[in-house]
Amino acid sequence: MKKLLFKRLRRSLWRIKLRVIMVLFLITLATWLSISMAEHTRNADNVYLDMYTETNLGDLFADSKGTFYPASSFDSACSNLSSFASQQGLPVNSCESRLSMSAFFLDEDAKWASAKLHGFGPGQVNKLYYTSGNWPEKAGEVVLDDHLAEYMDLEVGDNFSILIGDGQHNLTLSGIAVSPEHLFYVPDGGLFPSKGGYAVLYLPVEELTSMAGIDANLRNRLLIDLEGEPDYDLQDTSEDEGVILSPLKAELLHQLSISGIETIQVGDRGSIYSVELLRLDLEGAKKSLPLFTIVLAVVSGLVIAISMDRMVRSQSREIAVLRTLGVPRNQILLDYMMVPLSLGVIGSSLGLLLAISPFGSEWLTSWYFSFFGIPIVKINHYPDLLLKLCSAVLFIVLAFGIRPALKASRLMPLDVMRQGSGKKPAKWLAKLTNSLPPTMGLGVRSTFRKPQRLAVTILALGLALILTGSTMLMMASMEVTFKDANSAQNKWDSEISYLPWNKDSISAWIDSTEIEESQFVARYFANASGDERPFMILAMGDISTSKDALRTTDLVSGELPIAGANPTQVLIDEGMALHLNWKIGEKQEVIFGASTIKVEIVGTTSDMMRTMSLHLRDFETATEMGANLIWIQHEEGIIDDDLRGLSWSITSSLEMQNSIDELMETQAGVMAVMLFVGWSIALAILLNTLLINLSERDTEFATLRILGASRGTLTKILLIEHAIIGLFGGLFGAFSSYFLASALSAEFSTWAFHLPLLVNWWIIGQIILYVFIAAILTTPVGIWRINKMDLIEQSKDIS
Repeated sequence: MKKLLFKRLRRSLWRIKLRVIMVLFLITLATWLSISMAEHTRNADNVYLDMYTETNLGDLFADSKGTFYPASSFDSACSNLSSFASQQGLPVNSCESRLSMSAFFLDEDAKWASAKLHGFGPGQVNKLYYTSGNWPEKAGEVVLDDHLAEYMDLEVGDNFSILIGDGQHNLTLSGIAVSPEHLFYVPDGGLFPSKGGYAVLYLPVEELTSMAGIDANLRNRLLIDLEGEPDYDLQDTSEDEGVILSPLKAELLHQLSISGIETIQVGDRGSIYSVELLRLDLEGAKKSLPLFTIVLAVVSGLVIAISMDRMVRSQSREIAVLRTLGVPRNQILLDYMMVPLSLGVIGSSLGLLLAISPFGSEWLTSWYFSFFGIPIVKINHYPDLLLKLCSAVLFIVLAFGIRPALKASRLMPLDVMRQGSGKKPAKWLAKLTNSLPPTMGLGVRSTFRKPQRLAVTILALGLALILTGSTMLMMASMEVTFKDANSAQNKWDSEISYLPWNKDSISAWIDSTEIEESQFVARYFANASGDERPFMILAMGDISTSKDALRTTDLVSGELPIAGANPTQVLIDEGMALHLNWKIGEKQEVIFGASTIKVEIVGTTSDMMRTMSLHLRDFETATEMGANLIWIQHEEGIIDDDLRGLSWSITSSLEMQNSIDELMETQAGVMAVMLFVGWSIALAILLNTLLINLSERDTEFATLRILGASRGTLTKILLIEHAIIGLFGGLFGAFSSYFLASALSAEFSTWAFHLPLLVNWWIIGQIILYVFIAAILTTPVGIWRINKMDLIEQSKDIS
């Protein structure tokens, strides 16, 4: 009997081989994507860990930006900190002062673009990872960051021109390297990787001060390496994970103040822009992984459950006969559980093979690091992850196969034998279809005759779309947010930052040049009292919501600040209000260097980065610090070498927009993969549903054909049925996608970036439309199946 049942099951699976192939495809897809993503995140973790270990990324940092102080002042603070650090159980291994300056380089189009120069000696903190060459050994040599060298196809020995100080300097590349501070290759405070528009160079500090024309003893940065690997504060949480470092940061700030260094920001690894940004991106991938695995495996399980339910129904008489002949329930249960077990093992094995092939985690990790331009990629496979994820997918698939198997084992012979040919339709359904044309009525009645299966099919469709749809909504929201942060808010053409002592010269250049409009601005970083997370202070001469202003303030709530108020009135962005739990009308304290500023919050804005906006006059009064940049609106080609010589850096609004567009184009590739996954799953589910429905209604369709129904009529019935399934599946998928996107947006919004989900009805409509069209497109498969039907054979079952 056992062999008989097993052969019957095998024969049944062979008859529905197309449905079996679709189920295997879904299980394979779930396993492949889950393992690829899991191995990628672990590989990325190891790459960053290896990189930071090999280059000895520092633990504490102090940066005074464009304000320079004697190296002896930094050294004095280091010496005084060492004894305190030892008492805290974190001895100082190394403490180095450095100099960082902005400049310009001649890009591949022979135009001047922004550059960052780091001057230091052969130190032990934040060392370089060389891809070729070595540290400069003679004057006129420099090390170039690998990101730009690869883009411009430069090699050791090539010439490289920069503009700094009082003129142009032609240098020779002695090496090409990567720094742990610039793995995410963007200008200071930038959001988008810049291809060919930004250079980072490393050279001896004496060479940098000589070219810049400043005192050889001046520095503006301090890097400290502590014993061991102390935990540091993460920017995306309200907790202080770096509690052990907090006393040292406070003491360092105190010692720097004693040494005469007051305008400075102290932080840990979390304050390094590149380090924190890459960590946040990787954390996002880790948070998404369980969701991907569960959703894809559940979809596979639902399809198996639907298919097995149909199999049990079609074999109910055979099962009844076996039960009459004495086959125990446990045997039937075990044999039917072999179906999801076999499909799960085969599908997960195929997914495993794909994941460890060049098309799995190897491709994903290589693509990810090539996007960021990180050359150190070690790709490994991890047996524990392979076993864990294969087991997870198999377990979920088996869980969904239990109910149909139990149903088969509990079938009683008498119940099966006295079953009628079908159930009467529900009264509401009969009432609805009686008022419809016959063809439409048949299609509607056919759709709702198995409401439980319809619900499961719609659920599976919704889950299939939830990943694709939520990604589409988040990508669209991100694109709007990024573009609004630049083109919609900024009407200036260039942003020129400068050192404080060059303000008069900058003003004279503005007065002597045909500049359409200009505005002086102060941009610095501060933090809330009792919170070490930095935010940007943006002090403007004119705060306006006008679309014609050089910078349009997008006021979400509240009112614009009034200049001269006491305390100082400010605007904060929505993300800052959320993470600090600050509300309009509250008075708060802000720490700026060694100063404390009392402010009153009068409104919120939609700025993407953490930003506090106030009037320039109020900022100058409170801090005795002046503007350090200017926005200008001008005709093309007006920026000259005189202005470059006076500037710390120059940012073009057009170049920022180009970077955004490049990023969106890159993300389009990710979107295409997500679309392929989502629509492939949706089509598989729809085809599976179609084939099950047809197999149940072969006799019904044969009867209609014998009674004279045309192929056109049957086509209309199938079209109506699938249109209803597609519409309900699309609606459920669209709104499920929206709610998931809202949850993910809230989860991924961090202190560094606040990305609110903007409702995009066009995208929601697209999701619904795509499923509806996919449902309609599967109808021809049903027509082909009906055309192949043997009417004589099917008519034998008509009673």
